[in-house]
Amino acid sequence: MVEELTFATPEEKGPLLSKVIDPLSFKMLKIDGETMVSGMSQPAINIYADAMLFWALNGNLSAYNSNIWKEPLPVVTNPANALKCAAEKGKCQCALGGVVYYGAKRTDGTLNTDKAYTFAEADHSSFTTCRDETFGFDPLPGQKKYCFCDEFQRRDASEYEKCANLGGDCTCAVGGTVLMAVEDERGDLDLSRPNHEIDAELKGVVKCSREVFGEIAPGENVKCYCDAHEESGYNYCEPSEQLVGCFADDADTPDFELLIDPHVFSPEHCLRQVFDNYFKYGGIKNGKECWGSNLKIGKYG
Repeated sequence: MVEELTFATPEEKGPLLSKVIDPLSFKMLKIDGETMVSGMSQPAINIYADAMLFWALNGNLSAYNSNIWKEPLPVVTNPANALKCAAEKGKCQCALGGVVYYGAKRTDGTLNTDKAYTFAEADHSSFTTCRDETFGFDPLPGQKKYCFCDEFQRRDASEYEKCANLGGDCTCAVGGTVLMAVEDERGDLDLSRPNHEIDAELKGVVKCSREVFGEIAPGENVKCYCDAHEESGYNYCEPSEQLVGCFADDADTPDFELLIDPHVFSPEHCLRQVFDNYFKYGGIKNGKECWGSNLKIGKYG
C-alpha cells in the first residue's frame, strides 16, 4: 500500500485513501472510507494522502490501522509480556507505543499463544476497541477472544518517580500516568519485569493495588510510579454527572452500546472512562462492568 500510494496519480489516490481510512472513519464517524473520500475535494485528498504516507513511512500507523497497510509493525514485542486488558467488544487501555494482542486466554489470564492470535499498535487515543474490525480479521471464529496489552517497549525509567508501596496511595496529578512495576534489589524501577500503566485519577490519587492494576508479577516486590508529564488519553474538561436511575437489562442485546471496561474499581473510575470516550450515558452493570452509550437508555424498564 505504501508503494502504491507513493506512485499514485491524483485520480488513483482517492480509491487508495478510502481503503486505508475505512476502519478509522467508520469508528469515528460511522461512515465508510469511500463515502468520506467522496465528499472531499481533490486538493484535500492529496493533502490527506500525503500526510498518511508520511506517518506510514515514519513507522507510526496506529491511527490508520496497520493491517490495511500490510507493513510490519514498528515494534518487536514478546506476547508473553502482554496483560489482559479487555474482553471482546470492550475497550483495552494501552498507551500509544504499546502493542495490543487479540486472541484466546489461558486459565491464568494470559494470551494463549498455542492458538491463533493477531496484534496491532495500540490506538492513538490510548483506548483500543477489542473487536475483529480493529485487527482486520477474526483469528478464532466462533470463539471467545480477549485483548492483551504489552507496553514494555515504550517505557523509559527516567520518566517515572516512585509514588507508593503496594497497598498505599499514589499521588499523581490528572494528566499523568501511574505505573505498577517491579523494584529491583537496588531499589530501582525494573522495566524488564511485568508492569502496567493507567491514567491518573481526577482526584489525583490512585490506589497502588493489584485489584486496580491486575495481577502484576505475583510474589514480586512491586511499587507504583508516577509520570506527571506523560500525555494521557484524558479529555481535560471536567465530567459532570446526573443520576438517572437503575434499569433492567438484557444479556443478549444490552441497553448500552459498548462495554468500555469489564472491571472498574469505583463509580468515579467508570465515569472518567465514559467521559473520555465521549459517551452521554454511563452505567455500572453486575457491580464491575462499565458501559457507555449515546442512545437513550431504559428500554427494558
